[in-house]
Amino acid sequence: MKFNNWSDEECYYVSVIDGNNTALLLGPFKNKEMCEKYAYGEYRKEVVKVSCEIDSKAHFYAYGMLKMPNGHREGMLNDKIVSYQNDEAR
Repeated sequence: MKFNNWSDEECYYVSVIDGNNTALLLGPFKNKEMCEKYAYGEYRKEVVKVSCEIDSKAHFYAYGMLKMPNGHREGMLNDKIVSYQNDEAR
């Protein structure tokens, strides 16, 4: 997966933690502010809703964000979050 040359730089992801398990849900994002919208802001409800459709216990998980050395991984929900698919800023 490549999003132009910016995915070779540090990127951000929406993450989820359940006990000892961690997953990258959404991303990569090229800047922290854009990722924050999905992890904590206006699109958070959509992320949690889609997560709960996949796993009914997802409502109890801890959602946040993390920085990776590059954006070569794809978030598990990238193809399920409509606002992410349509977001030109990422």
